[in-house]
Amino acid sequence: MIPPLSAARRLRCLRTWGCQRDRTASSIFVATSALRATRNNAAIAALIRDAGSPAVEDRVRALRTELDIAGLTSMTPTLEMAAAFHQAVLDDREALTATISRLRELTQNGDYGYYVDIARFMASLPLPAENAAPQWLDGELATRGRWRELVTARRDYLRTAR
Repeated sequence: MIPPLSAARRLRCLRTWGCQRDRTASSIFVATSALRATRNNAAIAALIRDAGSPAVEDRVRALRTELDIAGLTSMTPTLEMAAAFHQAVLDDREALTATISRLRELTQNGDYGYYVDIARFMASLPLPAENAAPQWLDGELATRGRWRELVTARRDYLRTAR
């Protein structure tokens, strides 16, 4: 049990809070934003964990809306990568084409531009001829194979889990 505060201690806390109210409000805002971002990162990780499951599409749409409303647009490319993984597992080429298009639009400033290549690797799609490919540490072929293997491993898992 926490002992009650003395009157002097309560007064000191109130005085301190009153003087630091603006700083406290700012700290609360920053902490709330960090918690929201952490919660959304966990939600994206859960989408990857559940890739190939029927409810993932609805969850992607809901999270897309939530990120947009919260102004956390820097997280949207990562969400789209999770969607691309799910669609590659399902071999949903139409949805994957739309996701790759969104990824290309979201990364045209250069940040996370390699996500477009990775989405194509997961779906075993060729890179466009005009593609300015990044320098992959093990080369494009090995990188493509690793990303594709994640998709086939997930498909195998879903097939045996049923």
